[in-house]
Amino acid sequence: MFFIQQCSSIEACDLLLETDQQIFLDELISNKNLDECRKVCQYISMMSVYQQEPENEQNLYVSLALCLRCNLQIDALLLAIQINRFDLIEKIFLLNLNNRSVRNQMALILARHSIAINLHGPQMDSELVNLLSNNDLSYHFQMFAKHLDLCRPRVPKEIFKKDQTHRNLRARHERLLQMNQSKSILGSTFMNCFLNACFSSDRLLLTENAMKWIGRHRDPLDRFAAVASLGFLCLWDLNSLNKIDKFLYSTDEHIKGGALLAFGIVNCSIRSEYDPAFLMLSSYVR
Repeated sequence: MFFIQQCSSIEACDLLLETDQQIFLDELISNKNLDECRKVCQYISMMSVYQQEPENEQNLYVSLALCLRCNLQIDALLLAIQINRFDLIEKIFLLNLNNRSVRNQMALILARHSIAINLHGPQMDSELVNLLSNNDLSYHFQMFAKHLDLCRPRVPKEIFKKDQTHRNLRARHERLLQMNQSKSILGSTFMNCFLNACFSSDRLLLTENAMKWIGRHRDPLDRFAAVASLGFLCLWDLNSLNKIDKFLYSTDEHIKGGALLAFGIVNCSIRSEYDPAFLMLSSYVR
């Protein structure tokens, strides 16, 4: 109690943790001082990383109880996710349905962790369902990228340095790449998909000359990987599935297989009542 009164809550935590009396923190911390409560909860949570079971889980439960008592609902939800207790996660979420800003933030957190909460009757809300299903994830990502002026598609060569100090090193890399030209092309394809991931546009694979670029991959598995990288380019954007669909009509089985994998990647973490990935893949899965 002395440490708490002297604003030394961390020292109080250390003392109680050393004596295995951390359960008394719930009684000592005032729910009027939210900053102190949050600091204690974060400290105990971080300490649990360095502890063994069951001590670490016990400390997380203490921190969770403290967060709930101090009305730190977001912190409590994150702790429930860390403990991996779905019943607590659902309970905390349902308790905050009337608070629009908090519930929306919780919905985004749950969607980020791919945790599904089934809502029924009066709990159903189109905005909330979209947040929990990640249906608007692509839209928000692209709007944020537009705000930062990052929407222009880039090609791998644009990120290579061109100054004098790197000229010799670049020449050495070019000699090595010439020794294995096919892998260098595949490397450029992967770099392209990571540079333009989630933007649903690029200058190599989502153009009219896409098949020409794919044809430069001599190895069948390289072609498979190149087409599959379309999934990263169109990640979360269900409206871009038609950009991948045309590759299903190829006579090359590796290109067709890459397109099927791309469908699955695009739908990663997205929950849709139409489930387009299942509709696309069901006729190919036996």
